Amino acid sequence: MHILISNDDGVNAPGIWNLVNALKDLGKITVVAPDREQSGASSSITLHNPLRVTKMPREDIATYTVDGTPSDAVIVGIGHILYKQKIDLVVSGINSGSNMGSDLLYSGTVGAALQGHHMRIPALSLSVTSVREPRFDIAASLAKTLAPLMVEQRLFRQILLNVNVPSEPLDKLEGIEITRVAKTRFGFRTKKGDDGRREFVWITRNNRWARYQPEEGTDVWAVKNKRISMTPIWTDITHTETLPRLNRIQSAARNALDL
Repeated sequence: MHILISNDDGVNAPGIWNLVNALKDLGKITVVAPDREQSGASSSITLHNPLRVTKMPREDIATYTVDGTPSDAVIVGIGHILYKQKIDLVVSGINSGSNMGSDLLYSGTVGAALQGHHMRIPALSLSVTSVREPRFDIAASLAKTLAPLMVEQRLFRQILLNVNVPSEPLDKLEGIEITRVAKTRFGFRTKKGDDGRREFVWITRNNRWARYQPEEGTDVWAVKNKRISMTPIWTDITHTETLPRLNRIQSAARNALDL
C-alpha cells in the first residue's frame, strides 16, 4: 500500500506525525504538506505564483513541503513528486479542531483530501475536536483500521470519508456514528485594529458551538454526544429537489433574452 499524507496545519504539526506513526507499518508513506499552517484554505489552489517544493532531511519517511495550500500540496504530490506512481490512499490530518457542518466549506483538511477524491483515489480526512491539548491517539488508531478497508472497497473511489473524533479518553466515548453534514449557519465577524501606521481588519469566527442544538444524526450532534462521527462526502452540490421549481425563473430568463 502507498499512502500520501497531507494536512492543513503544516508539516511540523504533531497531528500529521501521529498519523504517520500509525500508518507507516501498512506500507510506503509519502508526506507532502504545506510548509506552514493553512487553516481555512478550503480547496483553494495557487495559479498565479510558482510553488517551491523542498525535500526534508528525513531518512525514515519521504517528506516534502510545498509553500502553498493543502490542495496545492496534494496536487503537487500526485502530479509531480509521485508522478506515474500508484497511490492507494490519500489521508489528510490529523487536524487540531473539528471539521463539521458548514466548516467543511472552509476546511483545508477536507480540501486536501478532496484532491485525492477528485482523482478517484480513496481519501480520508481526520480531525479531533480540540485545538488546545488535542488527543490524537484514538484518531490515529482509527486511521490504521480504516486505511486497508478503504483501499479494498470500491465504494471509497466514489466518496470522501470525513471523520471527527472527540478529544476524550476512550472510556468516555459513547460510540461511532455514520452521520450527515449538519446545516450549521455560523458566520464571521470583523475586528478592527491599528498598528500606528494604518488600520487593519481581522476576520474572526462567531463561535456558537456551545449553544447550537444540532439535529440528531448529524456530525455535530454525534460529537456533542461524545461519539465519533464518520461522514461520507461527495462533490455533487446541486440541490436536486429545487430543480423542478425553477421553471418560472427559467421562463422569465428566456423571455428577457428572447431565447
